[in-house]
Amino acid sequence: MITERNCTFRRAILASVASLAILPASAFAQATDGVDAAALDDAEIVVTGTLLRGAPPVGSNLISVGEGRIAETGATTANELLASVPQVTNLFNNVATSRLAVAANQIQVVRPNLRNLAPETSSSASTLVLFDGHRIAPVGVTQNAVDPDLIPSLAIERVEVVTDGGSATYGSDAIGGVINFVTRKRFDGARVQAHYGIANDYRQADAGAILGKDWGSGSLFAAYGYQHNDALFGRDRSFIRDVDWLSAGLTPRGRSCVPGNVQIGTAIYGLPTLASATPNTCDYGNASVVPASTRHSAIVGLHQDLASWLTVDLRAFYGERKATSFADYAGSVTVTGGANAANPAQFYYTPVPGQSATANQTVFFNFSPLLGTSAQPSGSRFREWGTNAELRASIIGDWQLRALFNYSRSSSEYHMGGFNQALLTAFGKGTTAATAINFYAPGANDLALIRQLIDTETAGQGKQELFDARAIVDGTLFTLPGGDVKLAAGYEHMRDNFQQRVAPANQPVGAIAPGQRADFVVLDTDHPG
Repeated sequence: MITERNCTFRRAILASVASLAILPASAFAQATDGVDAAALDDAEIVVTGTLLRGAPPVGSNLISVGEGRIAETGATTANELLASVPQVTNLFNNVATSRLAVAANQIQVVRPNLRNLAPETSSSASTLVLFDGHRIAPVGVTQNAVDPDLIPSLAIERVEVVTDGGSATYGSDAIGGVINFVTRKRFDGARVQAHYGIANDYRQADAGAILGKDWGSGSLFAAYGYQHNDALFGRDRSFIRDVDWLSAGLTPRGRSCVPGNVQIGTAIYGLPTLASATPNTCDYGNASVVPASTRHSAIVGLHQDLASWLTVDLRAFYGERKATSFADYAGSVTVTGGANAANPAQFYYTPVPGQSATANQTVFFNFSPLLGTSAQPSGSRFREWGTNAELRASIIGDWQLRALFNYSRSSSEYHMGGFNQALLTAFGKGTTAATAINFYAPGANDLALIRQLIDTETAGQGKQELFDARAIVDGTLFTLPGGDVKLAAGYEHMRDNFQQRVAPANQPVGAIAPGQRADFVVLDTDHPG
């Protein structure tokens, strides 16, 4: 049975919460790697990690990666850019790939992790990812996470990283810190970039473009990014090996080989002769170690001064990612023991010399000669889109009102190929050619049953939408010898709707369908605004 869950919750936050700070001139000494300090002198400084304009977050200095660093790294995706920040422990000097192989973790996007406070397979994130200081709808089915590669790299002006906990400002999912991608407000002209990489049995390409116009009082731009890479298989690289590193000959650990093996008790006998307890070994090199991936991302932004005291910023974005990994259809099955009075002979049961002729056998098999290598696919597809509007109005003095309206949606799905376990058990007990597969030596006569056996998948779908509205007023109350005393107060309302459908075991490929629907409500009171 397929269940669908609908989760809706509302959060009315920070009806009246104030933040006070004494801000001497030295408070603005922040790490602004790649940011032109002279350009910042005349610009309004809005910093991640605090509600006060120009106020640095309490604790560790803010890490800001600006356009200079972006150009130096040659990063084509947001995750590649984060690989240059040591505090992002799971990405620093690492290859960012989606984790398709972890069945318990169906996020399948790269989730940045500050200071390694929680593993990627954790059910909740400790690092909050923001875009222009606000949340967007995450992707995922059994777990949720924001895809940092949503925004084209050409549209990113800088990345701000707060390495201290930000739960007091942003909520419990920021306990490990905050990563904020700040997009451009102004762009004039056109820029195009493209890269193409080639290696043995591997290709990678990416391209991006940004086009914009700046007319003084405002600016409009549009940016697009594309990335594609082939799947990389273990067989394509000699250094990728699945072997027993403690054995004298570095014996491969695979047992579902061609030909396969038969196990009785703890002893394993190699097919086809079964003459001695010496197994056939193989390295599972037909599995992809890097999935094939295609990504599209686009954003349109408008910045306009409506009056000397009123400014508006509008954004609309779309992102799509598809990833596919591959493996062989290989595994093991219990074949029922040979003939006796109570148990008819299994049709293809093969006695092992010197062993009981009625003992059940575990047969390790591989269907690659029939189905082809790397024939078993697993994949995911995520789509995200949304829009937001931010208004900033000067009230009196340096007091300012900031209002944000943000709406975003995401659609996620995953599928993981495998065997129909009920049929696998049945075909191991078959007493005729019509009800059994010859797992000892699979052949063309078994294809009809094999195709029934592999017509199954683990699959799920998820849809999420997020609406967020907030207003913040901040400014200087008075000045002391040590600096200004500032106040920030605000209100935020958030509505998050989540729907999930997960296929049960042994579901045919593509047959996931609506089933019993269950509604539940989740309340989150741990999110200050």
